[in-house]
Amino acid sequence: MIELKNIAVSYNKSAGNVFENVNKTFDNNEFVIIKGPSGAGKSTLLAVIGAYLNPAFGNVLYNSKDINKLSKKEIDSIHREKFGYVPQSNVMLKSYSILENVTSPYLYGNKNLEKIKLEERAGQILSDLGLSNKLSNKPNELSGGELKRVAIARALLMEPEIVLADEPTTGLDSQTGKIILDYLYDYSRKNKLVIVSTHDEKAFKYEARIEDITSL
Repeated sequence: MIELKNIAVSYNKSAGNVFENVNKTFDNNEFVIIKGPSGAGKSTLLAVIGAYLNPAFGNVLYNSKDINKLSKKEIDSIHREKFGYVPQSNVMLKSYSILENVTSPYLYGNKNLEKIKLEERAGQILSDLGLSNKLSNKPNELSGGELKRVAIARALLMEPEIVLADEPTTGLDSQTGKIILDYLYDYSRKNKLVIVSTHDEKAFKYEARIEDITSL
């Protein structure tokens, strides 16, 4: 589903490459853990895989197509419909409810989506994540762990083929972290590809493919 061919990434020329000559293939029905210390390039690798960052060298193939050679419109469509991205920071619209924060990115400018059906789906995912009583709350009324679950609901709303989760359990208590990892793992069992960057040892207890960023 995703193939990295001779990927190299550098932040600037004088610093050299963060990593280089990376060749990896990721397929559906995989739960992949990208492990390694902070600052080693885990977030950067996820950004490259998801076409949020162009590599300095190499190709990222999504279903055999070089994703970085697609038009902006095509990439935006893939991001909206095929990829789900969970960033480290919980970026929310402060004046919107939790339900609106989950649905609004997909409703804006898309007349083909039915708002009611999308809200029903969002409500179900939020309920599965233990937030059924928080739909009308504003972001400032939720804890960090609850906001992270909202971010996951937003990323999975369109039932994407690929989910990229960047340090999804950092700063969370063990119970909340388990809820999040369980949900992501279960989602990968639906013939999806889930790639999680983390140094959380709890993630290594799942049936997962482990990739060490320092040895790619």
